[in-house]
Amino acid sequence: EKPQHSVTISSPYWLGLYEVTVANYKACLDDGKCTAPKRSTNSFYNWGKSGREQHPVNGVTWAQASHYCKKWVKGALPTEAQWELAARGRCEENGGSSGCAAGMRVYPWGNRAPVCGKTAVYAFGGEDGCGVGTTWAVGTGSQLGRGPYGHYDLSGNVWEWLSDYRRCTFYGNTAAAQSNPRGDPLLPDCGVVRGGSSYNSALKTLRAGDRNHVRPSSAYGFVGFRCVRSSP
Repeated sequence: EKPQHSVTISSPYWLGLYEVTVANYKACLDDGKCTAPKRSTNSFYNWGKSGREQHPVNGVTWAQASHYCKKWVKGALPTEAQWELAARGRCEENGGSSGCAAGMRVYPWGNRAPVCGKTAVYAFGGEDGCGVGTTWAVGTGSQLGRGPYGHYDLSGNVWEWLSDYRRCTFYGNTAAAQSNPRGDPLLPDCGVVRGGSSYNSALKTLRAGDRNHVRPSSAYGFVGFRCVRSSP
């Protein structure tokens, strides 16, 4: 995450307000353009479970998520920079240039402490999913936790696949990190995920600046995604 620095994104983009749902993904599968997510008896996997149609689809690999965005919505997985802008806002949403210099917001909704089931869905009091033990339907556990542009569940519910690979030293390379940054494409075992999940406590992973990585070829119950497009 360090050093803190300014980032410029040259082109406008449109990021999905919600994480892609089971119902969204099923439409792609039924049309023959997507392959089935992982099905599991584990309570966190949503595919094939009754009543989970509006929950975020999970159990998909990086390639499946990327393919859905490309083939079904004519878009892509967002870059880290695009995702973080949606979660933290421009300088204008953080007190102008002085606000950016002092530090961006801690969470998508601001700096207030998280409230389970209201600002985000996470593990609280030793119970996953705010005591439910699963993800929540998209948007329902983050009504008060929307980002500066109205996005739901940027913190919690499921981690979100991004298009970049993760390199720990990337932000130290200021030239590459400041203008339309993209992660290192040479690390296929380090796919970036952002946002935290129903499995995680609020202490660290719900922060809008937190970075994590997992193996792109694996399908996890704690990872989903949303898509980005260059036009509405």
